[in-house]
Amino acid sequence: MQLKKPKPIYRGAKVAVISPSYPGLGHFPVRSQRAEAALNRIGLEVVFAPNAGVISNYTAGSAKSRADDLHWAFANPDIQCVMSAIGGLNSNAILPFLDFELIAKNPKAFIGYSDVTALLLPILCLSGMVTFHGPAFLPEWGEFPAPLEYTVRGFCRALFEAQPLGPLSASNQWTDEFMDWGSGEDNRPRTMRMGGGWNFLSEGEGIGILFGGNIDTMNFLCGTPYLRIPEEDTLLILEATNLRPPAFERAIEQLIQARLFDNVRGVIFGRYHAFDKMSGDVQSETTEEMQRQLEDILYRKLGSFGVPIISRVDFGHTDPMLTIPLGVRARLSSHDHRLEILDSAVEN
Repeated sequence: MQLKKPKPIYRGAKVAVISPSYPGLGHFPVRSQRAEAALNRIGLEVVFAPNAGVISNYTAGSAKSRADDLHWAFANPDIQCVMSAIGGLNSNAILPFLDFELIAKNPKAFIGYSDVTALLLPILCLSGMVTFHGPAFLPEWGEFPAPLEYTVRGFCRALFEAQPLGPLSASNQWTDEFMDWGSGEDNRPRTMRMGGGWNFLSEGEGIGILFGGNIDTMNFLCGTPYLRIPEEDTLLILEATNLRPPAFERAIEQLIQARLFDNVRGVIFGRYHAFDKMSGDVQSETTEEMQRQLEDILYRKLGSFGVPIISRVDFGHTDPMLTIPLGVRARLSSHDHRLEILDSAVEN
């Protein structure tokens, strides 16, 4: 893969916020104001894409208009970073409208997670540009009263500094407490749980490029021209939310049959997001039990691959979260309990 890296962002840089799927900006203006203020505090100026605040049923406008916003952000020389407002379910609808050559000619940091995996991986595969699996505008930067420090540090480390990220470390606290943004319930800090560290499910050591994201979204990319299996050795990152064990096993099997594991040298699984969080009444033991069940499935399905598998890593639908650059080399080793990114994600 011929890799392009964006330039580092800097104090005073402009961040364009786009809405590739769900119309969160239109629904949650208070959350948006808080997120903008948080980015301002680290020296970044927020600009909103022309259609970012549109509400059109369950998407922020048509697929074409959402693609136009992404083109606008990449073509605009005044913008240094493009950030997803939030995920959703329909980012993949804009793929047929995307000009991947335009994106390749204007490399800049593009960041998001969850359903935005449907853009992160195709842009990496078809434009050859490093993309960033990391905090989105409304969920993470709009956190009350401010973004979690671990999230902010990881973002700045990945996007501000043109040097290898080096070893990553676990957060000592985390949360997946659900608050109803629409009712204004997110007016207090969320309850945090003790971190407990990351957990190796199988031993070994592997080096490869970081590749992957939300497992459901990856399933929907399989068999399309927008997902190309890397020829290089890979460390596959996977995260899941609200998947029952049978559905999770089916999703893993789909990736195996699509041959995404052919060149995998290690698997990095994010902290699981509690099933049925929308009930607002998820207990910590529910989350823990689901996490264990999915880890059992991971080991049963992938243990025979003979590669290290690490679980409960701070990315995906969990807070705080790492910013993980897709396309750059990393090393995963159970021997020294180490996950480290060997290359810089940006370059001057």
